[in-house]
Amino acid sequence: MTFGEKLKIIREVRHLSQEQLAEIVDSSKQVISRYENGRNPNILVAKQFGEKLNIPIVNLVDDNIDVFENTQYSNDDIDNQIIKVFNRLPEDKQKQALDYLAFLASQE
Repeated sequence: MTFGEKLKIIREVRHLSQEQLAEIVDSSKQVISRYENGRNPNILVAKQFGEKLNIPIVNLVDDNIDVFENTQYSNDDIDNQIIKVFNRLPEDKQKQALDYLAFLASQE
C-alpha cells in the first residue's frame, strides 16, 4: 500500500475531509489530493505527517507495513468506519461482505 493510499485510509477512518487533514498536517488540500493520487512526498514531509498524525513514519513510507501496525490507534475508530461502510451496502452486498470477511479470517 502506498503513502497516498495510507493517507486516504487515515483520513477516512478519522472522518476528515482533505481540507481538514491538510490543516492538521500544515499543508493544503491540493497537496493532500496529489499524495492520495500517487505522488510521493520527500522524507521530511512524510516525517512531519507522521508526527502530526501520531503514526510512525515507517508505517507511512514502507509499502509492506500496515498503516496502523504497532500503533495505539483506536480500534473503535476502525470499527466505526467499517460499520458506516457496511450499513451503506444493500442487504445482498452485506451478505457478500460478511462471507468475504469470513473467508479472509479463515486464511490466517
